[in-house]
Amino acid sequence: MHKGLKSRQIQMIAIGGAIGTGLFMRALGELVIHRPSSGSFVSYAREFFGEKSAFVTGWLYWLNWAMTAIVDITAIALYMNFFAKYVP
Repeated sequence: MHKGLKSRQIQMIAIGGAIGTGLFMRALGELVIHRPSSGSFVSYAREFFGEKSAFVTGWLYWLNWAMTAIVDITAIALYMNFFAKYVP
């Protein structure tokens, strides 16, 4: 495999990701102002898309954070292993 993307293409992907995330967070913020709720965004999925979509959304959110925790633990272990070489 070789590197097929140029620097400008990678920069455009990064800008697009930042803009997309910002627009999503802004839209969620406007929704919270318009329809205050004591629940999370799953309550909005329930209200606008139904019970099945809310169920799937909630479990995918949990799965996302579970996988993130596993990746974080792996990264911490790799860093500790790397720096353990330098500690007497």
